Amino acid sequence: DLEATKRTSPTALDLQPRVYLANVHLRAGRRDLWIQELEALVKDAPTAATAIEELAKAYLLEKRYADADRVLTSEINRTGATPDSRWFFLRGQVSLDLNQIDKAFADFRRGAEVGGYTPRGVLQVLGWCVRTGRCAEGVDYFAQYGGAERATSAVTAKYGQLLAKSGQKAKA
Repeated sequence: DLEATKRTSPTALDLQPRVYLANVHLRAGRRDLWIQELEALVKDAPTAATAIEELAKAYLLEKRYADADRVLTSEINRTGATPDSRWFFLRGQVSLDLNQIDKAFADFRRGAEVGGYTPRGVLQVLGWCVRTGRCAEGVDYFAQYGGAERATSAVTAKYGQLLAKSGQKAKA
């Protein structure tokens, strides 16, 4: 029983029973209980990345952008010199949803930088460039951080999209 696990061992099994309980509420259409469970989870485990990420994603889904931004900015500030790239990518999504394009781009770029310009991080930035029509910036970004030595097939495909959309179809 998930409620019993919650009462007796609220942070058991890397929080998965609590996340599952929250998702049961969501699937049952009890969105308020879903959010309440995730907020309680963060209260019980305030430094647990799983709890923070689930809550931030829930706030995004519910369009509670100020709450999502507050949680993510707090986590970025808390981790200081060693931030996790996911917080920047999520906060960038908040800004993107709010049509704060420059702020989103700054967070997506910072997320890729913090993550060591991994193919996943570079792909996030390139995908953002495609979605926002900033294709020339995406082409330049790829040249600087996503070059052939690091590019995966997904990164190369996204680069091809950027080339085509920026009028450089011959290179695509």
